[in-house]
Amino acid sequence: MINKKNSRILAVIGVITVITTAILITKSLKTKSKQNTKDFNSFISDVNNSKSDVRNTTTNLKPEYQNWLKDDKLPFTEKELDDISVYANQFQNSFDNNIIKSNSDEYDENKLLTYDKAKKDTDRLFNLFKYGYSAYGYYGGDSKFNDVKEKVLSSLPKDKSFTVDNFRNILVSNLSFINDQHFDILDKNNRPSFKGKYYYIYDEPIYKDSTGYYEIKHLKRYYIQSMDGNNKTSDFIHKTIGKKGNIIYNIAIMNDFTNDMKLSRKITLKSKNGQETSETIDLSLKFFTANYNTSYEYTEQSGIPIVKLSRFYNVSQSETDLNDFIDSASQIKSSPVAILDLRGNTGGYDDIAQQWIINYFGVLNDKQNIYSRGATMELHSSLIKSLNQTSYDELFKEFPGHKSKIVKNKNILFILMDNATASASEKFIESLSNIDNIVLVGTNTKGALLSGDPKYYKLSNSSINVYIGTILYMTPFGIDFEGKGFEPDLLVDSNDALDKTIKLIKYYKLK
Repeated sequence: MINKKNSRILAVIGVITVITTAILITKSLKTKSKQNTKDFNSFISDVNNSKSDVRNTTTNLKPEYQNWLKDDKLPFTEKELDDISVYANQFQNSFDNNIIKSNSDEYDENKLLTYDKAKKDTDRLFNLFKYGYSAYGYYGGDSKFNDVKEKVLSSLPKDKSFTVDNFRNILVSNLSFINDQHFDILDKNNRPSFKGKYYYIYDEPIYKDSTGYYEIKHLKRYYIQSMDGNNKTSDFIHKTIGKKGNIIYNIAIMNDFTNDMKLSRKITLKSKNGQETSETIDLSLKFFTANYNTSYEYTEQSGIPIVKLSRFYNVSQSETDLNDFIDSASQIKSSPVAILDLRGNTGGYDDIAQQWIINYFGVLNDKQNIYSRGATMELHSSLIKSLNQTSYDELFKEFPGHKSKIVKNKNILFILMDNATASASEKFIESLSNIDNIVLVGTNTKGALLSGDPKYYKLSNSSINVYIGTILYMTPFGIDFEGKGFEPDLLVDSNDALDKTIKLIKYYKLK
């Protein structure tokens, strides 16, 4: 039987135990919090350092990329040129209001063509290339395009009629050497082709310790040795965001789109005791389901500002979304952390993004010039001047590339992106890459910067629509950017990017 004295002793011991436990737990939480802070600071430092090289990169235009047009005498009749201008300008008819209209002009894919009619369309297309395509010299000029034209004509049946769809397939096949996301031969519903590179992701989490990268199987660590014989793990292991919001890793590969939503790969694993095994894993391609009902949206979650914009252009004069977006920079710049959602943003006008940056960061000096750093060439042929109603003297107007000084930034800005983030939204990301503490989350972007200011044209006999860029841009991010785009700092299924970024902000106590 416990007497009162012993009871008091036990009570004191109990209190001491509770206090000691509380102190240990608090100390443990503080230690973990300090480690988390250290881990995130290390991550953000790596992100900033990874962009230092590209800030010092200057691109140039080779002589053959311009000056291919020695004779600017257009091969179109006045009536043809008028038809071309009327058609092209109905889809982009208001620079003052940043308005772009979509093309819903469908054609009959089963319509029959003769050789002569298809040849006339082929002649028009290749004339449009020579007098209206800014990357004509980049892709080989007369030598290349004349050779391809002959191949197209030789592929057309001369003794029988054929469908518009057959004709389009011949064009697409022979013009596949043009890796330009602003060039397309649109299908019957005027949808662009799925081309370029996409990330296929393995869903299981991967971790890292002093030994290497591992996955947990049956409560044991199995270290990843190789994938399909490739033991360079940096080729297929990437940083991602775990379920708790912590930065972990995943397995993913970038691959050309082949209509397959899954790819199988063999990985080799080794246990701690040296036992080696292998398994076949499935990597999945997932497209972000964008909501285009609203172009601009400002929300907050747990006090975190979230700015969403799905396009850098208006569809009517009454829209105020772009002005609201520009103003949002002033709203969020005082927050230590914010999210800018560019998933599904297909582009538009570059100047909107520049105005947003000025509102957020202030006016930058000449040495900090972060806008359009790549070398640029505008094509001002008679055709383009007719479409744009301009009167430049120069056929080729060149703007040299330049370096950029780093722009310091104490806040953290997360940019959400996906495979549809393209064109002007990529120019926006390119500008932001010169600024500290910008973190890209999601999958790779589309990679659509090689040409710009594209025009719609219709081939008169087949009614096929063609989309051709009129400005050449050499991004400082390299010649393999087109079709590949910006790679994320944190590779996440874009559908989960917002939720996981919010979890990360909470996990590392950034807000």
